[in-house]
Amino acid sequence: MGRNLYQEAAQYFPTALEHPYSDVLNAARKIVFSQTLQSTDWANSTILCGDLGNEIEELKQDGEGDIIAHGGLSLWQSLVRLDLVD
Repeated sequence: MGRNLYQEAAQYFPTALEHPYSDVLNAARKIVFSQTLQSTDWANSTILCGDLGNEIEELKQDGEGDIIAHGGLSLWQSLVRLDLVD
């Protein structure tokens, strides 16, 4: 996900126990693509700041399941431009 969505979700979901997706999102591995974010507080979160295409390729090579992209217009435009959206 992009930085903006990550920051909003990280403030909301850890304490939003009544939300139907909170358990899933809190437990899920979360990758944040950001050139400016320095740290993460939400469990299972990692910041990646390298080349988006290379970072996605490395995630695919992990073979840990589907990659679901959440996060802002800028991230989506970058993913589409790199032909990374199925």
